Amino acid sequence: MSDLDEKNKALARANANIANLYLDLEEQNKSLVESQHKILALNDELIKKNDALSKANANISNLYVDLENSQNELKIKNDDLTLTLKEMSHINEVTRAVNATFDINTIMSSVLDAVKQAFEFEGAIIQLLDESRKKLSTFRFFLKKSNRIKKLVIDTERDKSKFSDAINLKKYTTIYLTKNEDNSPKDIEICKKLQCNLISIFPLQVIDITIGCISFFSTQKENINFNSKTVFYLNNIFLNIGTSINNSIIYNDLKGAKIKLAESKKIARMNVIFEKFVPKQFLRRISSSGIDKIKFGYAVKECATILFSDIRAFTSISENLDPNVLLKFVNEYFQYMNIEIYKNGGFIDKFIGDAIMAIFEHSAEEKCSQATRAVNAGICMINALEKFNLENKIAHDYPIQIGIGIHTGEVILGTVGSEERIDTTVLGDNVNIASRLQVLTKEFSKKIIISRDVYEKIENPEKYIIESLGTNIVKGRKRSLEIFFVEPFLRDL
Repeated sequence: MSDLDEKNKALARANANIANLYLDLEEQNKSLVESQHKILALNDELIKKNDALSKANANISNLYVDLENSQNELKIKNDDLTLTLKEMSHINEVTRAVNATFDINTIMSSVLDAVKQAFEFEGAIIQLLDESRKKLSTFRFFLKKSNRIKKLVIDTERDKSKFSDAINLKKYTTIYLTKNEDNSPKDIEICKKLQCNLISIFPLQVIDITIGCISFFSTQKENINFNSKTVFYLNNIFLNIGTSINNSIIYNDLKGAKIKLAESKKIARMNVIFEKFVPKQFLRRISSSGIDKIKFGYAVKECATILFSDIRAFTSISENLDPNVLLKFVNEYFQYMNIEIYKNGGFIDKFIGDAIMAIFEHSAEEKCSQATRAVNAGICMINALEKFNLENKIAHDYPIQIGIGIHTGEVILGTVGSEERIDTTVLGDNVNIASRLQVLTKEFSKKIIISRDVYEKIENPEKYIIESLGTNIVKGRKRSLEIFFVEPFLRDL
């Protein structure tokens, strides 16, 4: 084979290889085109994902902003809550402080300290409604300066004023002296009286009833614009204060009433004790307005019947008895006699040793005349003495007898003594006569002797056994006196 043939065969093989290469290249181009399409598709998808990621980043950024805003809002709310809790805690502290006392000064001290946290003021005034709930009158002033008016009266119906608005509308209000604000003449007058430019007025309430208001005044030139929280804080303070002030007023009224009641009871006890020394019939005359008003030198003339009684031979009895036993003996005897005198409308003026001086006055409550009652008392005393002698152990060994003298006429009832020592007494010639008649009972051996003046005034004299003892000149008198004795029992009619 020639070289040419060999070369042609080699060329043919090279052409076949080139053809195969073209085929491979075409296949590769097809693969490349497909890959490019895939890359373009992936690129489009990547672009879309990048757009989505950008949007997501934007959203995240917005979320961060929202989160930061939320955190700021939460911080503000937390600060507000902290402040509110602090205010509520302070309100509770003030409430506990004012509820722990009924003293208005202590209550107001707590209130004024609480108000200082909201604004400065130069004075405060509490005003309360009267019973008609129309007039608002000053209850208490609290001033830093004492040269301001201390009395303020406002008619909530007639006076057009912010004070009236606070009461009638039950809400906080302010008086501020500026040209732009519509102040009533009454508001301007009040500001001038209080020498201030600003008055903040808060109603005081007990449950839902307005009892008055509390106001704070200042000379500051700028108005106070309270926010809702401050108004809420102050209103809560004053809501409790209204109840506390009302309780304080009630407590002090009750305390005053209790003191008056205690004083009345004390006076009543003193009167009861005093009546053991001074007959209440005397007290009504010499001190109708109270025992502390008794003065010496008081005197009044009155027609009265005087009874004197005396134990006969008392000296011999007293010599044989121990002093304590004797005193008990005499006191028991006086008790028996006092009962009979009292039930016949008389009263014992004084005990003179073993003697008794009793007085019988005119009384609309008594049916019998004073002379009749005195004679009845004398008879009852004699009968009671018989009972005493039977019942008293000492009287068994030492039975006693008494003499009774009775006279009626004008006497002087009054007080004698000095500023240091005062005593009640009954004075006059007719008192002396009654005493002398008692002395005559021993001389005539009679138990009861009366004067003609008594005899003539006895009602239904036929019931009594009375006989004349003739005329007698009693000791200390120049003129004679007709006397009578009375048996200590009544006729059996």
